[in-house]
Amino acid sequence: MKGTCKVTSDVGIESVKLYDPRNWLLTMYDDGTHGDEVAGDGVYTLEEQVPYDADAGTYYATIVATDKEGNVERKTIELRVG
Repeated sequence: MKGTCKVTSDVGIESVKLYDPRNWLLTMYDDGTHGDEVAGDGVYTLEEQVPYDADAGTYYATIVATDKEGNVERKTIELRVG
């Protein structure tokens, strides 16, 4: 699975994390590595293996973005396995 999201802030981004359906905390990257295509473009990327025995269905995850002043924004997203 590969997911991306565009994150911007006037003061800069400190981190972008994703709480997956297992409630694991995963880091999203904007550094040209970990599946991220272009460093510094504001598009944060996460590549993660979906377990081969994962049940088909709809799951929810939460993206948490923190800017350099400590402001936090959360967004719940829908993931489909099928």
